[in-house]
Amino acid sequence: MSDTIKPFEYPDHYVDKVFYAWYENNRRLNPKLMRDIPDFPEGSGNKPNVATLNIWVKKFDWDIRAQGLEDELSKRMDDEIINKRMEMFKKHQEIGGELIEKGIKFLKESGITNDQAAIRAIDLGINIERVSTGMAESYLKISKMSDEELQRELLKLTGKKPDNDEEIIDAEVE
Repeated sequence: MSDTIKPFEYPDHYVDKVFYAWYENNRRLNPKLMRDIPDFPEGSGNKPNVATLNIWVKKFDWDIRAQGLEDELSKRMDDEIINKRMEMFKKHQEIGGELIEKGIKFLKESGITNDQAAIRAIDLGINIERVSTGMAESYLKISKMSDEELQRELLKLTGKKPDNDEEIIDAEVE
C-alpha cells in the first residue's frame, strides 16, 4: 500500500512492531515482510513503504539493535550450556561419591578378599569425584572470564606472546 502517513507520524510502538517483524524476517526488506507488517491504524490497509522502512533502518539503528538482540541470545545460550555442564559435573561428583561409599561398605563387610570390585569402585569413585570437582570449578572460572582474559590464558597455554607486548631483551653493551 502507499504511504499516506509520513515516517515521523508513526507512533513509537508501531515502529517497534515493524522492527520486530523486520528482525524476524531475517532483517530483510522483501514482499514477505510487507505482508507481515501490520496496518496502521489497524484495518486501514496503510503500511509504511520500502523507502520508509529503509529510512527507519538507518534512522533508528535497527542493525545495531538487532545485533544487540543477537548478542543477548548468544549470552543466554552460553549461560544455558554452562548450567547444563555444571549439572553434569555435579552429577558425576555425586556418582563418584556413591561409588566410593559402596566400595568402602563392601570392604568393611567383606574385607579384602579375591574380589577387586571394591578397590576398583573406590579408585574409580575417587577419580570421578576429583576430575568432576576440578572440572566444575575450572568451567565456572572460565565461564566468568572476559574475552581478553581468555585470550591471555590461551596465549599462556600455547607459549605465545601477545602481539601488543614488546619483547624486552636485557643486555649490556661492552
